Amino acid sequence: MVQIITWNKDDIEEVIPSKKLDEDGETVIDYDRDQLFPFRDVVVYSFSDDKQIDISETNTIISDSNGELLLKIDDINSVNSNFYQDVDDPPDTFYSYRWRYTTEDGWSDELETFLDPSIFEINNDDDE
Repeated sequence: MVQIITWNKDDIEEVIPSKKLDEDGETVIDYDRDQLFPFRDVVVYSFSDDKQIDISETNTIISDSNGELLLKIDDINSVNSNFYQDVDDPPDTFYSYRWRYTTEDGWSDELETFLDPSIFEINNDDDE
């Protein structure tokens, strides 16, 4: 079992002006693309049950079982988020912003907008 924090704000849908190449590979076509930015019930944090979580109107404080501060989160608060305890363990492939959660439906299917960070190659060479 875990404790999770989700956004409680609405999803944002925007029309994004975009460009793409025509089939000829040379002509640029302007078009509008619908883009969903999911927020409603999206899981932003998951913590083991042994962590103490205090969500106030201004921030969220995460402490260990001895009360020692582990993390202060200034953009998550009781106004813009939901806090759930005794939640079934997240999917094995858990990342923040990858799943939605509600008490009615549990863990959702993976969000289509999620980009798996493991697909990105990080180059730490100092020679470049």
